[in-house]
Amino acid sequence: MSKFKECPNCNCIRYIIQKLSLLDDENIKYTLKCRKCSAIWGITQNLFSPINKYQYIWLEGKLIQLHRWVWEQRYNCKLSRYDCIHHINRNKGDDRVYNLMLMDRYTHNGDFHRITLICNRCNHEWLPKAFEVRTCPKCKSPYWDAEKKR
Repeated sequence: MSKFKECPNCNCIRYIIQKLSLLDDENIKYTLKCRKCSAIWGITQNLFSPINKYQYIWLEGKLIQLHRWVWEQRYNCKLSRYDCIHHINRNKGDDRVYNLMLMDRYTHNGDFHRITLICNRCNHEWLPKAFEVRTCPKCKSPYWDAEKKR
């Protein structure tokens, strides 16, 4: 709630998001209504956030991811739960339309986020199960990512 300012009439910080609209490929507009004095005002917000975290909005009693809402508004379609919106620059906070790409979950999780590692010692290829890889699973070398000395 702190990203929006107080009510211009009574300075109350309790309000309801009355309407949410996509202005262009980079901005959205919130229409807010004060719970105390019923004043209505609007706020424009850029869809880019330098913080690499998903942004969420409350809409019709549901908490939804902002990038999914932006895609649905821009292309006038309803996404299924099997559809996935990929952030091209891998910044989860950048919800601008030209940074989003639609794909199915299988393709997204398989091709875009799967990293194959190659051991420089024994040329073994593997998919890591942990985020931080310490040793090659075949030759058990902790120097799998360093060049071999001749």
